[in-house]
Amino acid sequence: MSQNYVSSVKLGAMGWLASIADGPGNGYTGGGGTMQTTPAGCVVIGGTNNKTSNLAGLGFFYRPLMIAVNGQWVTIGQD
Repeated sequence: MSQNYVSSVKLGAMGWLASIADGPGNGYTGGGGTMQTTPAGCVVIGGTNNKTSNLAGLGFFYRPLMIAVNGQWVTIGQD
């Protein structure tokens, strides 16, 4: 019988995914800006547009998923 089991789950420290580019001279792609992703194992928890009406001010807050295995906290990531 394995003694390895997950006893708890929580979110780690918050991070920020900077604004995506939009508009002439900033990587404009005709409606979407540039593709950005959160780090592996993270989930988006909120966003802001910095009171603008375009994508230049769009950004997201994220936090990593963490699990407790045998009393040790481990951040979930990509293998």
